Amino acid sequence: MSHRCLARLGAVLLFVALCVQPSVGLTSSVVSPAPSDAVETEIWDRYGYPERGMDADGSTLAATHGDAVVVYERSDGVGWSHDGVLPRPSNVTSAFGWAVSVDPGVVAVADPLFDDSQGAVFVYTRTGAGDWTHTDTLLSDSPASRAGSLGMQVVAEDGHIAALDTGDTKAPNKTGSVYVFDRSGSEWMKEAKLQGPYGTRDDFGMDDGMVVLEGLLEPLVAYTESAEGEWVQTAPVPAPDGCLVYLLDLAVGEEGIVTSFVCQISPAEQDLAFYRRTSDGEWVLEDRHETDHTADLVMENGTVLRGSTLNAASLLQRQAGGTWELRQAWTSGDPLVSAFGEDVALSEDSALVSAPGVNRTFAYPRLALTGAPI
Repeated sequence: MSHRCLARLGAVLLFVALCVQPSVGLTSSVVSPAPSDAVETEIWDRYGYPERGMDADGSTLAATHGDAVVVYERSDGVGWSHDGVLPRPSNVTSAFGWAVSVDPGVVAVADPLFDDSQGAVFVYTRTGAGDWTHTDTLLSDSPASRAGSLGMQVVAEDGHIAALDTGDTKAPNKTGSVYVFDRSGSEWMKEAKLQGPYGTRDDFGMDDGMVVLEGLLEPLVAYTESAEGEWVQTAPVPAPDGCLVYLLDLAVGEEGIVTSFVCQISPAEQDLAFYRRTSDGEWVLEDRHETDHTADLVMENGTVLRGSTLNAASLLQRQAGGTWELRQAWTSGDPLVSAFGEDVALSEDSALVSAPGVNRTFAYPRLALTGAPI
């Protein structure tokens, strides 16, 4: 997580000079609508790093707020209304809510420090308006002696929950893994344990039957689920030409993978890379944008939402030719609204951008390619 913290420090030092400058070239088609709503969130963790404590899916938004996880529902096509507070188990730690993810009717909440840092993911199911019930607890089957934690990142998607286990960082191979759980009635059963690459980092992505992990020697390792329910590793994901890559963040969607990376060839530069998987199973670099200070990425339905540590956020959409075009961009507009863009999420009609410095998450209307509201 240190790259995000260091980037945020750089953003503070350079705010006056840089905060209003877009990191991707703006065109006349880019719009910046005002927020339609703002809800209370508090997604700083106890160690000073930004959590992954906010997510949305469809009309549901869940976010940490202090020691609690609060749920909001899209109520009237404009605003977000309070839909309950998730019951907090008695034996969780101060890291409860470190990572949060939403699938329709389900919220997954991670506590990576649970049980002497073995970690756990707590699953909640919506049983009625404003009523959420703790229905399951997901655990790692790794030895209790290893120095990893389950739940540094969690993704709930398409009836699956996947959670990152950082693994034994003292082991020679220094690899982590992703546990994939499948829903069976009211319970969640472990479906697979996907091995991460050497130097597994604390981020991964999952969508549409695909899981992608970050590493050091292999920057991206991808798995897909077969029709028989088996998870198999795909062809390698190539690094951009001429680059020794250090990854900062990634997101996975039906369209493929987007990642923020530093090309460690002098002069070092930070870019966004968009990958697509071809019909024969190979990965190709579809597009590449020069950026800086990426804090968070979300990919969904031909759209990428990017948060920046320069108090900014931007939305890109995929074009028919495979290029990605910047369509919307926002800044906090107020230097007192600090850390705007540290956490981002997409609902069915809104781009959600957190501002931990003021304990708010702002909702912005998403626009279609024609410029009309979705």
